[in-house]
Amino acid sequence: MPTLTLIAIAVAIGVATAVYLPMNAVMARHLGSPELANTLFFFVGTVGTLALLVFNLDKVSLARLGDAPWYLFLSGLVSALVILSVTLLVPRLGARVLFVSLIGGQVLMSLVVSHFGWLASPKDPLTGMKVLGGGLVVAGVIVTTLSAD
Repeated sequence: MPTLTLIAIAVAIGVATAVYLPMNAVMARHLGSPELANTLFFFVGTVGTLALLVFNLDKVSLARLGDAPWYLFLSGLVSALVILSVTLLVPRLGARVLFVSLIGGQVLMSLVVSHFGWLASPKDPLTGMKVLGGGLVVAGVIVTTLSAD
């Protein structure tokens, strides 16, 4: 798949994220429980993923499950904590401040992950331009969030 197509998909995922996470916050308000909303979020996601797995079951992948490093299993816990945190923060910060802040954190951490090649990411050493870009993102976060009041 061409790189531009993959970038377009990534942008579409960003658009979806800006909608589905606040949806979970509205569900939490509706139910009166962010924990229940989070549980339902992951239940529906699990059922949907299991349905996809049934059609794409790869026995080799299942056999390799036991060889996975223990820390990779923490991604599910991190995901649950991220979704729960977003659910709690959307009503307090608003979608704009929350997502701009999230993107700032993601950009900064992506520079570190890529620089060191962590988590099977291709190594992409920091350069002055990348540091400048990260700084501009942080400046954008500050300018955007300061205008929140």
